[in-house]
Amino acid sequence: MQEKKSILIVGHAAGGRARSVVVVVFIVDGNGQLVSSSVHWTNGDSGAERTALATLRRASPLPQPPPDLLDGRGHLELMEDCLFNNNGKFQLRALASPQATIID
Repeated sequence: MQEKKSILIVGHAAGGRARSVVVVVFIVDGNGQLVSSSVHWTNGDSGAERTALATLRRASPLPQPPPDLLDGRGHLELMEDCLFNNNGKFQLRALASPQATIID
């Protein structure tokens, strides 16, 4: 009998101050294809908004979501925030609080 190994994934919150914050809302289908995306909240930096949405489009297709998370249309709605610093670099930061998940 083979032993199953578990993977521990630990989330962490981003630190520091950001020049711009853009929260995007997006919908993916069961295959991970981007169905729609839009800016949910922003501090008004239109360049950061364009970059956040373009990055999301380039990342598609995303990993397939678990079937039990899909709605009746076979879609999953998600939100992420993008933090931009003064040199134009950015990072994604999960809106949920940090947590650990064990995957068997």
